[in-house]
Amino acid sequence: MLTTRLFWKIYATYALVILVTTVLVGGLVASSVYRDAQVSITRDLRDRTVLLRDITLPLLAEGDADRLQIQVAGLGRETATRYTVIAADGRVLADSERDPATMDDHRTRPEVLEARSRGEGTAKRFSQTTRDTRLYLARPVYREGTLVGYVRGSLSLQKIDEQLDRLTDRVLLGAVLASVIALVLGFFAARRIVVPLLGLNRATEAVSRGDYRRRVPVTSRDELGELARGFNTMASDAQERLDAVTEERNKLAAVLGGMVEGVIAVDADERIVHINRAAASILGAGTKPLHGRHVWELAHALDVARILTDSLREELVLTGKARLLEPGGERVLELFASPLRDGEGRITGSVVVLHDVTRLRRLEEVRRDFVANASHELKTPIAAILGLVETLLDDGDGVPPEMRTRFLERIRHQSQRLSALVQDLIALSRLESRDREEDREAVDVSRVAADAFHSLAPAAEAKRLDYRIETPDEEVRILASERDLREAVENLLDNAVKYTPEEGRVVLRVSRDDGEAVLTVEDDGIGIPPELHDRVFERFFRVDQARSREVGGTGLGLAIVRNVAQSLGGTVSLDSAPGSGSRFTLRFPAVTEARLGS
Repeated sequence: MLTTRLFWKIYATYALVILVTTVLVGGLVASSVYRDAQVSITRDLRDRTVLLRDITLPLLAEGDADRLQIQVAGLGRETATRYTVIAADGRVLADSERDPATMDDHRTRPEVLEARSRGEGTAKRFSQTTRDTRLYLARPVYREGTLVGYVRGSLSLQKIDEQLDRLTDRVLLGAVLASVIALVLGFFAARRIVVPLLGLNRATEAVSRGDYRRRVPVTSRDELGELARGFNTMASDAQERLDAVTEERNKLAAVLGGMVEGVIAVDADERIVHINRAAASILGAGTKPLHGRHVWELAHALDVARILTDSLREELVLTGKARLLEPGGERVLELFASPLRDGEGRITGSVVVLHDVTRLRRLEEVRRDFVANASHELKTPIAAILGLVETLLDDGDGVPPEMRTRFLERIRHQSQRLSALVQDLIALSRLESRDREEDREAVDVSRVAADAFHSLAPAAEAKRLDYRIETPDEEVRILASERDLREAVENLLDNAVKYTPEEGRVVLRVSRDDGEAVLTVEDDGIGIPPELHDRVFERFFRVDQARSREVGGTGLGLAIVRNVAQSLGGTVSLDSAPGSGSRFTLRFPAVTEARLGS
């Protein structure tokens, strides 16, 4: 507290007021006392000179100087007053303290001159005779209207000075004591004011740093107490508002952070004030700090910056699109921009929502391709069946039996192809539309693979293939739907048997590798070019269109295999080259005994 400027300002002001007041009061008291003493002496001298005039008038009129000197000297001794009798011409006739013969002409004395003109004269001066400062009062003496002389009395002012000095000492002592007491009291009074203000100042600094829980103790009921209570109320209200704002901000941040859509907000200078994780990921910003940067400083954000600028300048809600080129392909964004306004309706910035519609566009393209491919695949066998049936109906009697039989066989072949296509479509739809986790169980991959292997054995024997299966001695289990897993294996074996030349080789292997169940189908068929390895898993894609139709392929088998692998948390891969056969590998997380027990 003693180091605070406020304390010393208050205390110094208080001390200065006390000291100035003391000096002024002391000076006024001394001046009043001195003035009152002079008035008292003047009054006393007036009475004494009247007495002297009455006593000395007969002698002054007779001109008896000796008797007059004796009488004046005696009266002066008795009253401790210096008396002087002066003739009308200025000569000193008698004096109570000096020999009149040695005294000069007194007509020019100030008090005598004033007495002659006004009837009474006073003067204060240093006396060479008595060697002190004295107060003189003179009166004229008249007899029958004629001026016969003057009487004068004087008293020394030394006693007044001595009394004034003693009074000054007392006043000074009293002033010092009063000042000390007042300064001590002023110290505590200043402390009483400063201490609460210092506490309030520290609390204000704490609040400015964000500590809204700081409170000031209320120690009085005066204005300082009211100020402390007002501060505490303000801090409490501010804390409640801050908590509410923080809660709403956290909710908003959680909502924006959890959105799959990107959100970017900029201020009036087009600097980023908020960007959520989704927007940073979409624009490839990573984890770099973006607050305060311009949107156009980000890579791939030219269209986003443009729509934000247009929305800010035109003060309109705008929509648009953006296409971002990425290593994996093109990303398509739908942009929705809107200006931001404050409580008074003024534009303070703009916000844009980035909706990634890449997957929707791709799904739309897949849907269109699927519909087109499915329509094409269904149209061919249906058209063939209709043509053959119409031929038989129109020329039924004229068609030779051999040709009729050939037509019917072609109708059966196309019907089988159409049935296989429909079954594969149903299977693919079933795999994509239901939650397969509900019917999963621990399935032995070796047993399911063996069942699928035996179901394709007749077709392999018909082509005299080297058709083999290799399984481990122990069980290799995974969590799966047995039906789905068998369908995937059968599709791989069916493709291998169909596209492997006669007397070729098809091998089905099951093994365990580092906690994974591995299922491999290997053949020495026609092979697949490397550039087509990813596309063979697309729906209705065929490496060789003519051969696929010849062997009865639907183009959906590998799409079903990939769908099953992904749904079971596994992967499917292809290793193949034209003329050297193909090897398809399925990998699934294996189930341990501990997981089975749990």
